[in-house]
Amino acid sequence: VSDPTAGVQVTVNGTTYAATNNGDGTWTLADNTIAPALADGTYDVSVSATDGVGNIGTDASIDELLVDATAPIVTVNSLTTLDRTPELTGTVNDPAATVRVTVGGTTYIAANNGDGTWTLADNTISSALAYGTHEVLVTATDPVGNVGVDVSTNELNIYSNPVAGDDAYTVDEDMAFTAALGVDDLLLNDGDADGDLLIVNTTPVSGPSNGTLLLNADGTFTYTPDAGFNGTDSFRYEISDGEGGFAQAIVMITVVPVNDAPIAVAESFTVDEDNQLSAVAGINDLLLNDSDRDGDALNVNATPVIGPSNGTLVLNADGTFTYNPDRDFNGTDAFTYQVSDGNGAVSEAIVTIAVTAVNDAPVGVTDSIEVTPGDSVSAAAASLLANDSDVDGDALNLVGFTQGIEGTVTQAADGSLVYTPRDGFSGADSFTYTVADASGAQDSVQVLVTVAPPDFVYTGDEPDNEPPPEEPSPEEPPPNTENDDSGRQGSGAGADTDNVDDGNSQPVTEPATADVVGALDEFVPAGGVSTDAAPVVRYEGPADDRSQQVKQRSDAPPPKFLNDVVETIERTFDVEIADFGMLKLNHLAVWETLDVMRRDMSDVDGAGPVNGVVMVQVTTGSSLLLSAGILTWILRGGALASALLSTLPVWQGFDPLPILMARKRSRDKAADEREDEKVLKESKADQFFEAAVIKHLSNIRGPASR
Repeated sequence: VSDPTAGVQVTVNGTTYAATNNGDGTWTLADNTIAPALADGTYDVSVSATDGVGNIGTDASIDELLVDATAPIVTVNSLTTLDRTPELTGTVNDPAATVRVTVGGTTYIAANNGDGTWTLADNTISSALAYGTHEVLVTATDPVGNVGVDVSTNELNIYSNPVAGDDAYTVDEDMAFTAALGVDDLLLNDGDADGDLLIVNTTPVSGPSNGTLLLNADGTFTYTPDAGFNGTDSFRYEISDGEGGFAQAIVMITVVPVNDAPIAVAESFTVDEDNQLSAVAGINDLLLNDSDRDGDALNVNATPVIGPSNGTLVLNADGTFTYNPDRDFNGTDAFTYQVSDGNGAVSEAIVTIAVTAVNDAPVGVTDSIEVTPGDSVSAAAASLLANDSDVDGDALNLVGFTQGIEGTVTQAADGSLVYTPRDGFSGADSFTYTVADASGAQDSVQVLVTVAPPDFVYTGDEPDNEPPPEEPSPEEPPPNTENDDSGRQGSGAGADTDNVDDGNSQPVTEPATADVVGALDEFVPAGGVSTDAAPVVRYEGPADDRSQQVKQRSDAPPPKFLNDVVETIERTFDVEIADFGMLKLNHLAVWETLDVMRRDMSDVDGAGPVNGVVMVQVTTGSSLLLSAGILTWILRGGALASALLSTLPVWQGFDPLPILMARKRSRDKAADEREDEKVLKESKADQFFEAAVIKHLSNIRGPASR
């Protein structure tokens, strides 16, 4: 007010009150003057001043009275903590109020967050509080001075943390470790100063890195290292005291390495029936997919744990193997092998082999038929096929045939094969037929034909009262006693009469270019003669020619024959055999040939080329054309006149000696004088030949069986 003497009047809430003019330009309406007391809120206040002469001045502005008589409300949050200078928080309903916190005898200004909360920042408390319970006093003063106080009992509980000790354990590789309660659990070396009960958090703080972990609240746990892992692993765990106290510790686990067993992986292979399966190193051997965690070199035991059931197996240490299924087997076979790492650890795996079925050719079995000369014999196809077989069970058919050497083969309308021997033939012959299955696989089957020969009747002129001698007389050798110009010897004084090789014999050698069809087994008959000469014959004549024509190498020296001496005639011939099937000659043909030669011979009183007949044993392999029997070489004048093969066993049922001797004796009879006169006109070579035949065969007689 500008007049220190003016009276001042104040009107509030419709009531006018006299205020005091302080004379210093201000006025005052004393506290508690307004009655009744105003409620909190806003009020219009009008003021007038009247001076001593009655002039009245009024407040031209609109003045408002804000009445605030309520103190703010403030609280503090209870706290239990390990922090001895903790952060304290609470609420205040006046964003403009000032919050003060008193703890431990010291008052601190807290921050009014303006959102109804306040905060005494961490570490604001200057001195660390002691462990235990503390009272916290909080006030809030608003701008008009209203003070609010937290009227509740506010407690701050400061306690000690538990102590967790680090742990260490050891476990073998590939083995699980379990910590037992009261023995080696995690809490055995942990503690709490307050004596609180400690609990392990079942979720680890971290780890482990190389295994799995199962944590229990009582401190027990199970750790399982990863397969094959060895080295150091770890995990961190946390304990609590139930009062908010926590502690952590590290557990170190040493996984001790041990030798790991190798890992063998099952294999499978496929092979065709009747074929060999070979596993190749680095391509499909057994060790390609086997392994060892330790990196050890692996080896396969060469002896299978369980061998295959339907084949043969050769196992190698490097994992390669060969498997041969049993003949005609198809299906599934298997074997079990063992792999070792060289350190005592082993592993096993199964190998499965699928043997794929393939068509098998039929197997024919030799058939035999008989026929009399001049007749035909019919062999039904069903009969021929009856002893043939097919492992696949396929139906068999006769699809072809060949001709015999001594007869013809035709096929009748009903499919049977008809064999007709040539006129005049008796003995052994053969032909083949072809058997086939539905898939076209074939086999050639031999049919042996026996053409029953007639009884052999000798019709010579042997005298009635003189039986043939068993041995020729030593005095019967040919009279040729001189060496001829070619170096051949007779039986005279210059003849070689012992069994000692005098260097004149020709060595036996294999043909240089010919196809050898048979290997000769040495045969030593009772007389001591042996030969290992094995000629090969070429068939050059017609089918009905019973002799096999053989040509002598032009560059080979002529054979020699030593009379009165048991000796081997050694000779090499460069000859071949024609591809016409198995050659079979009846032994009667040999007799007939010798009989023809007998008629061509003359008396022994004459000189001529050396000649001879040699009997040798011939054996051949199963796949060759010649069958075992007697091969007769007839040498005349140094040339091979004929070679006849008999189907009879060596020396079996054929002893030419008595026949030749009989013919020899017959010429000594007067009844043959006319024939002898005719024969004497023949060459000296032919005359000498008979004597050589007789003498030589008398010395090589074997164990004949009649």
